[in-house]
This record gives sequence, C-alpha cells and structure tokens, in this order.
Amino acid sequence: MPVSPYSAIIKALRRSRVRFVVVGVSAINYYALDAGQIFSTADFDLLLDPSAPNLLAALRVVRRAGFHMEANGEPLKGVDCWLAAKIVEHKATVTAIDKKGIRIDLTLCAGGMPYARWKKSSRYFLVDGVRVPVGGLPELLLAKERAGRLKDRQFLKLYRAHLVEMLKETGR
Repeated sequence: MPVSPYSAIIKALRRSRVRFVVVGVSAINYYALDAGQIFSTADFDLLLDPSAPNLLAALRVVRRAGFHMEANGEPLKGVDCWLAAKIVEHKATVTAIDKKGIRIDLTLCAGGMPYARWKKSSRYFLVDGVRVPVGGLPELLLAKERAGRLKDRQFLKLYRAHLVEMLKETGR
C-alpha cells in the first residue's frame, strides 16, 4: 500500500509521460527532514508543462483514476483536444477530487515563473518507488512570496522560524 495518497496518480502520470513538477506546500514538504517538519495542506499542486497534448494526457490519467474534475467551477465531463487547448489558452486550473476527498490541482502557471524554470530547478525524490519531480526550494518560496496572499505570508513567517530552528539544531 502506498505511503502517500498521491503515489498512484504520480506513477500513472509518469507512465503516461506527462511533464509536470510538484509545487506549493506539498512540494515544500518533500524537503522536510522528518515528519515534524511537514506542513498540512488541503491539496496537491501539480504544475504542468502548458501544452494542450500534455494537459490532455494528464486529464485522461486523472479521469481514469476516478477523479471528478472541474475548471472555473464548471465540471469537465468530456475531455478532448479542443477543451485542453481552451484550458491552456486561458491558463485555467483544473481541480480534481476523488471519492476519498483527495484533491489535486493541475495548474499551468505558478509564481509568475515559466514551466522551463521550474523544471530546470526541480529535484527528484523517490517516494514509494516513484521518482517525483519537485520544484526547487528557492522557487517554491519565491512563488509563495509573489502570491501575496495572507495565507502565504503567514506560511512564510512560520517557515522562516522553522528554518532558524533547524539551523540551530544542526549547528549551522
């Protein structure tokens, strides 16, 4: 049984050659040294290479995995090339939720940085036998800073305090 509720979907995305990078708080959690350094988050953010064929492949994987999908509050029933192209054109985020309440946000932009920068800065973490591409920590923190939302400012304040404690513990 997978340790992470997202392992199966990541494995399916990788098997289908979908180009993506994990971003957001979920990504920051991959850098935690132990379970005490993990932050709670309600979703799992995947930044996709913003091309219609790549998005279409991702949507098909998510659909086959039993997720209900919506974009801009509208349910996505049929997934085809035209719809994928429109989602890419509008840079819409697709929210996917399964019967257990597992939520994945498929986004096409993050932190005002192009996908190529995220991909270049990414690191791979091995989780449940799957190589998971995760955004670089500097880019992840910059994206949080750029978002400017209250929840992101609060997170950054807490994370900074957390980093100071980690550095003290390691003698740095």
